[in-house]
Amino acid sequence: MKKLICATTFTLAIPIGIASLYAFSVPAFAGGVLREANAPHIVHSSAHPNGTRVPNTTHHFEVHVQGKELSQLSFEVPDGVEVSDRIMVSDQSGKKIDSTVSIKDKRATIAFSQPVPLETTLSISMKGAKVSFLSQGRTFLYPVYGKSVGMTQEIRIGIAQIQTY
Repeated sequence: MKKLICATTFTLAIPIGIASLYAFSVPAFAGGVLREANAPHIVHSSAHPNGTRVPNTTHHFEVHVQGKELSQLSFEVPDGVEVSDRIMVSDQSGKKIDSTVSIKDKRATIAFSQPVPLETTLSISMKGAKVSFLSQGRTFLYPVYGKSVGMTQEIRIGIAQIQTY
């Protein structure tokens, strides 16, 4: 009986110990937002509508600003997608962020008139994104870069994955 109790205790102690170590080593998420991060990161991406028969859709992603204020955001447009300068930027409350959008080759750059403050969630909407017929039903990867206040080099924020069906 003692062997059975010891074996049961040992069997339960190992997963609990591993789970507690994992909880301390992995940053916690709250509502899609990474807490205690030191850099901006992507929290959401999607297409509206995401059906393959819709010729003009809105590709959308959100960036949570942490670490330092952002002065510029840029992303590469994947093959098979064409975006116009109808890129809208707003914060988590829906308020439009004053910015200038430029597109050169397959790269869109958004320069903010004022640095975007910490703890702001930027919403970037590319209205009228055109997906070529051969590219429909794919997952598109948009590499996203940012430039913080006082930095001359861009840092990679992440990859916005936008899936169409």
